[in-house]
Amino acid sequence: MKHQNIPTETRIKEASHRQRVAQHIYSIWTNNGSNESGLALPLLEGRVDGLGSYITLKDYFEEDKESREKKYTAIDRIHANDLTYSDFFHQFMEPNKPVILQGLTKDWKARKKWVQPSHSTSNKINVPNMKVLTQRFGSEIAPVHVQSKGGFTIARPNTTEMTVSNYSEWWQNHQLFQSLTPNERNELQIDLNEELLYLKDWKFHSLHPEYNLYNCPSFFQDDWLNKVMSQKYQFVYLGPKGTCTRLHADVLFSYSWSTNICGIKRWYLIPPEHTYLIKDCFGTHLAPHLHIDCDDDTTTIPHGGQVFYPGLERVRLHAMEIIQYPGETIFVPSGWYHTVENLEDTLSINHNWINGTNIHWSWYKVKHEMQYMIEQSKEQIPSGDVNQTNTSKEEEAVGQLGDDILLLWKLVSMKTNEIVDSKSVINKMSETSDTGLFNSEYESFSKSAFMQIYDLKAILPVLEWIHHIVQIGHDFHLTKKCYCNVHELIFQVQDYLVELEK
Repeated sequence: MKHQNIPTETRIKEASHRQRVAQHIYSIWTNNGSNESGLALPLLEGRVDGLGSYITLKDYFEEDKESREKKYTAIDRIHANDLTYSDFFHQFMEPNKPVILQGLTKDWKARKKWVQPSHSTSNKINVPNMKVLTQRFGSEIAPVHVQSKGGFTIARPNTTEMTVSNYSEWWQNHQLFQSLTPNERNELQIDLNEELLYLKDWKFHSLHPEYNLYNCPSFFQDDWLNKVMSQKYQFVYLGPKGTCTRLHADVLFSYSWSTNICGIKRWYLIPPEHTYLIKDCFGTHLAPHLHIDCDDDTTTIPHGGQVFYPGLERVRLHAMEIIQYPGETIFVPSGWYHTVENLEDTLSINHNWINGTNIHWSWYKVKHEMQYMIEQSKEQIPSGDVNQTNTSKEEEAVGQLGDDILLLWKLVSMKTNEIVDSKSVINKMSETSDTGLFNSEYESFSKSAFMQIYDLKAILPVLEWIHHIVQIGHDFHLTKKCYCNVHELIFQVQDYLVELEK
C-alpha cells in the first residue's frame, strides 16, 4: 500500500494511536518517566530502534518519487494591495495555509525610527538602531534568551532579564567582536564561542500603547486572544545573526504573524499532518530542531538523534523552507510546527491570535491534552518509591491544562457575548445596503451576518465541551471563574443562530 493512497485523516489517527502505544511502552521501561536509565537495555538490544520503525512505519510507508511530492511546494508572496480581507479569510485563514504578505510596513514608526543603514561598506542594508532604543527605553527590563553561538542545540536556551540599555551594550560589543580578524580576536583573548543573546517576547505594545510603533494590519485584527489578554501576545524580537527559535507550535495552536522590520529569517514550517514525525520514538518529546539526527556532536550516544528521532529524515521532505526578507510579513497557520533562524541582525514584530477560523485548533489541542492526562492517570502503577520531581511535573502539567481551559472559556464566552450584544448592528445592516456603515472592508466583513453565523457555529461545540467537563467533575476551577452559566450561554448561541439563519 502506498503512502499517497492513505487518506490524511486516517494517517493522523493511526499515527496518534501508534504514539499512544509508544508512550505506554516508555512508561513501562522508565517507571512512568521517573527512571530514564531503564532505556539503557532496550537501547542496547535494539528495541528502541524497533519502536522507531513502528512509529514511522518505514516498510509500510516506503516512499517512492511520486509520494515525495510536497503538498506545499512554495509559499505564496502577495502584495497587500492585491488582497482583500475576504480573500485572506477564504484563501489562507480558513484553509490554514501559510503566506507571505508584502507592503504592510510603509508607514510604520518601527521602520522609520528603529532602524538605520549599516555602517559596513560591503553590506548596504538596514540594521537595528540601538541608540534610539537605548535613549527612549534604556531602563526598561525585557526578557532575553541566552543561546549557544552554534545555533540549534539539544539544551534549551536559558531565559533571563536585562535592561534594554545593558542589552544594547552587549549588542555593540558583539558587533565589534564580529568585525575583528581572527588574529585580533586572539590578541584580545576573545572567546570565539561566546553566547548569543536574543531579546524575545518583549511585550512592547501592552507596555507602550501610546507609542504607535506599528499598525496592526486589517488581515490580523479579528483577534480574540489579545482582546481577552490585554495585548499580552504582541511582541518585539531583536536578535543578532545566528540567534534562533527551537521547533515549536504557538500557544494554544494560535495563528501568528511576524514582520521583519530589518534583517532576514529562515523558517522551516511542518504541515500538521506530519507532526507525528517530529516527536521522539516514544511520542513524548519534540525534536529541538529538524536536523538533530544529522548532528552527532550534540548527543551523548553515537547517532542518538537517528535512533530517538527516526521521523526527521522523512519530515524534511515535507517541510517548507522559507526565507523572509525585510518588510515582509509571514502568516503562520495553526498547528504548523516551525523553527526560525536569524540569518542577519533582525528586528521583528510578532502577534499570536485566535478567532473563529482556528478556535477549533485550540479546542483540539486542549481536548487532546486532557484526554492524554486522564489516560495517564488511569495507567499509573502504584509504587512505594514516588519520585517527587515527577510528581511536581504532573502537578505543573495539570495547572497548565487548567489555565488553557480557562483561557479557552474566556475566548468563546467573550466572543459570544460580543456577538449577542451586537444584534442591533446586524439588524441595521439587514435594513440597509449602505456599506458605508463601516470604515473598512475588514470591518464590514467581520461584522456581517455571515461572519456572526460562522463564529457562533465554531464556538458552539467548544461551549458544549466545556459544559461537559464541568458536569463530569473535571472543571479545573472553571465553576469558580465562569462569570455566567455555560448552559445558559449555549442556549443563547442556539437561539441567536436560529434568528440569524432565518
